[in-house]
Amino acid sequence: MRFFSFKSLTALIFIPVLFFLNTEVKAAQAQFVKTIYPGAQIWFEKLSQKYLPQQKGNVVFYISDHCYSDSGAIYWSEDRLKEINKAYLDPKISNDIDNLFKKDEYVFLHESLHVMKSHSAKGYVALALTAVNFAALNGYIATSLISGNNSSWIETIITGAFGNSIIFVSLFKYIQSQEKQADKFANDNGDKQTLQAGIDHFNSYVEKDQKVASLLQRLIDLFNDPSHQSAQSRVKDATQAIEDRFSEENKTN
Repeated sequence: MRFFSFKSLTALIFIPVLFFLNTEVKAAQAQFVKTIYPGAQIWFEKLSQKYLPQQKGNVVFYISDHCYSDSGAIYWSEDRLKEINKAYLDPKISNDIDNLFKKDEYVFLHESLHVMKSHSAKGYVALALTAVNFAALNGYIATSLISGNNSSWIETIITGAFGNSIIFVSLFKYIQSQEKQADKFANDNGDKQTLQAGIDHFNSYVEKDQKVASLLQRLIDLFNDPSHQSAQSRVKDATQAIEDRFSEENKTN
């Protein structure tokens, strides 16, 4: 059984290694925003100067098919980059251009916190620890079933199912805590228009969710994206941030 446990442990630890190597390959193949969309690079640098002056020059902006972050890098959806680039290179550009991309600004704030807190690297460590615990637990379960110890096989399987659930729930709770920190950073630092754009963004998901039957909705919340809070929770947090941070402004107006 030592051979079984060692083999399982080796195989499962290789999973986070594959994730890491895949990320490194994607980074090596990614194109710099500044080389293809210089207008969007201007937008990125303005936001970096506004929100991340201490990180100046340390965060690279890449083109991708969706928005996310990694160690020292932020990746942005090419569709959005085209829009931002067009606006910032337009000779008829208005002085109000910085207010045109408030949803993107909210997402930028969110991803920036991930970069500043090295959430990606910590996520790989959490994944590796999950793999170790998963291999150890299931090696023990397999050993118990084959050796036929005093516990019944039903009790052993139930114990295994419960233990595996705890392992994966712990992983998802940790990742969700990272996402909540990133949302809080956006809510604490974005201006009123940016927070409202974030709320509108989350509400678009809420509206889609509301079209689904209540039972199916619960299943979606459980399995669709366990790493993030529900869209409703994120709307609530951003709305609360507006109330807390701009209530005095509302009173004076």
